[in-house]
Amino acid sequence: ESLIEHSDSIAEFRHAREVATFFVEQDNADQAEWVNELLKRTSIHRPNDVCVLVLDHGVNNGHRLLEPVLPDEDCHAADPAWGTQDDHGHGTLMAGTAAYGDILHCLETGSPIVVRHGLESAKILPPPPEENPRRLWGHFTARGISRAELQAPQRKRVICMAVTSDDELNRGRPSSWSGEIDELASGYSDDRRRLIIISGGNVKNPEDWKRFPESNITCEVQDPAQAWNALTVGAFTEKTRISDPTLNSYRATAEAGDLSPFASTSSTWPNRKWPIKPEVCFEGGNVATGPNNSVYDTDDLKLLSTYHDPQIAQFSSFDATSAASAQAAWMA
Repeated sequence: ESLIEHSDSIAEFRHAREVATFFVEQDNADQAEWVNELLKRTSIHRPNDVCVLVLDHGVNNGHRLLEPVLPDEDCHAADPAWGTQDDHGHGTLMAGTAAYGDILHCLETGSPIVVRHGLESAKILPPPPEENPRRLWGHFTARGISRAELQAPQRKRVICMAVTSDDELNRGRPSSWSGEIDELASGYSDDRRRLIIISGGNVKNPEDWKRFPESNITCEVQDPAQAWNALTVGAFTEKTRISDPTLNSYRATAEAGDLSPFASTSSTWPNRKWPIKPEVCFEGGNVATGPNNSVYDTDDLKLLSTYHDPQIAQFSSFDATSAASAQAAWMA
């Protein structure tokens, strides 16, 4: 009251935004109550008209937030022997964000939530410990897309893939995988143009986070995100609030609106005839910096999405260019 009386500079007061940790650390029964509350104010409008196709480890569509937007018949696998279930967890995280955006925001607001699209899943990665041969990465990507298109050929879809490789960095040069993406997006072979959204790939090493933002300049966009015809997504962040009392001496590494410490770029590509990547950025989370330049990867600075095993938890934290690309697909 005193501030308002003595200053003309106060526009409004807002409640401090909650952090993902608040929900992640709750018991599963309490998380389930939050799911109930969210579903009561969520309406799904014409989910079969437009879908986001998630190319990943599969999606566990038994999660109650995913059941209304991802029926069994829209869960596919590049190789049927793999099954369509999510053996890893990453695909279900992608699906939750592609359907609702940042679920943390959905839980915070008391407003109605309207979802105007559905989901499709195509499992393009085998169950662990199997791995696809490098020469077939493009083949399995194309096959995953084909499975969904054969199931619903007239449906409009946004294709989203947050699977990349840093095994062999190409410095912008095409690879067989990025070439396959270019061919699929352009419709070169079948005259069918596709919107393909790909994550740029992440800065994963905590030692690199200590060198933010220089490390983001030197860590390059990963294969196949150099594809000319794909929309490549990087990460920025507005998540700076740290609520964990054990991190009182820590601060957010990136300031609000800055590049996320997880984001890779194409700044080191020597030949400027290659595309500039990424083209767009979405929220990718942040990390904490503490005494003696120590870094800590805290849930306080992450997004929230759907956990792959609802018998254990409903929610899990989510970050980096995977979360950013899923948000881009949600927006599209």
